[in-house]
Amino acid sequence: MLDGLDRDNKAVPVIIVAKNKIQTSMLRNYLASELNVTCTVSSLAAIDCSHDRSLLLLDCSSYSSHELNKQLALLDVNCSVALLDAPHESEFEALSHWPQVKGIFYEGDKSDLLTSGIREIMEEGLWLPRKLTNSLLMHYRKSQKLKQCVSCDVLTEKEKRVLERLAVGMSNDEIAKCLNISCHTVKSHLYKVFKKIDVCNRLQASNWAKEHL
Repeated sequence: MLDGLDRDNKAVPVIIVAKNKIQTSMLRNYLASELNVTCTVSSLAAIDCSHDRSLLLLDCSSYSSHELNKQLALLDVNCSVALLDAPHESEFEALSHWPQVKGIFYEGDKSDLLTSGIREIMEEGLWLPRKLTNSLLMHYRKSQKLKQCVSCDVLTEKEKRVLERLAVGMSNDEIAKCLNISCHTVKSHLYKVFKKIDVCNRLQASNWAKEHL
């Protein structure tokens, strides 16, 4: 298969989502040359759901995990995303639970590893470390069990409204303003929600909401 083509032999544009830095420009030129693809740079705010035929490379050194999580909540599930420059064993790895995330490249990864991984993702494969793949498999199995024993009926209507807004990436302050309640009330609702659906953090709660609400 030729570089830069998917399984249908269609060109796959690459978009590096990062703050404008010298390293970003160098990476863009390198990938365009090595993979024979159209490679551009964009900011996180400029990304939308129209990029379902592109491979988005989200730079973890430019944005926080919260910012990336919020953006992933808005992207179509058919988008292909890989994380760039992710610290090992960090909160960024939790973003791999999003179905759009097809690969993770860590700080210090060599350039040939990066191009090999991107080629694999372009061919509709995955580029995830074994430990993380095992974690995702266990998460999936657990979620299948939860589907059988926990339903959205355990939540009150107010709790559902709070959880729905958390699932699209809203902060507690944003949820409070949207629902015209106090931030303390939002925290109280989320505490009860987390206990009822047996999750430990906002990302797990968001994933649960997408499966059950």
